[in-house]
This record gives sequence, C-alpha cells and structure tokens, in this order.
Amino acid sequence: LKQLRPGDAVAVQRLDGVTRHFKATTVTSVAYNASVPGLFATGGPARLSLITCGGTWDARAGQYLQRVIVDAALVT
Repeated sequence: LKQLRPGDAVAVQRLDGVTRHFKATTVTSVAYNASVPGLFATGGPARLSLITCGGTWDARAGQYLQRVIVDAALVT
C-alpha cells in the first residue's frame, strides 16, 4: 500500500469471480488511534478503503504509530 498513489488502479476479485476496478483517490497517514470521519460510512457512491500500519514502530506499545489509508473510487 505504501507504493499506491492517487490515480493508481486497484483491482479486487470477489468470491464470485467478478473483478471490480477502482482508482486511488487519496493516500493519507493518521495516528493509529485517530477517528477518521466517514471511514466506515455505508452510504454514498461505491468506494474502497485499504488500511495498513505505517510510521515508526513503537516496541514498548507493540505497534506502529500511524495508519496508512488509501481511498479508492469505483471505476464505471
């Protein structure tokens, strides 16, 4: 995910074999405990949010201090 940039293509193959194509719209880093408004919204146009760990590893806490979020819009 760290290599994705806005405009990059993302393909997701569903269990039924259908592939959906998305285009990355934003890549953001937030604190691991940040509340991101709208991240888990169920309304509006179809979109994909990919989330992974990022930033500095905090050995004492046993986790990375950032989350990288890639948002992508469904390509029609």
